[in-house]
Amino acid sequence: MINHIDNSNVIFNVSNIKRDSLLLNVLYENSEIDIVGAMYDVHTGAVSFM
Repeated sequence: MINHIDNSNVIFNVSNIKRDSLLLNVLYENSEIDIVGAMYDVHTGAVSFM
């Protein structure tokens, strides 16, 4: 359950960044950057990109 909430939070915040930042949104829409979410596991140090 917690992992599902964490994943939803990452997706929600990536969406907010794309919507709320005019500069980042322009760069994203022009395929100059990509905006991706990631999860960091504090126990293993692994990063999982979404």
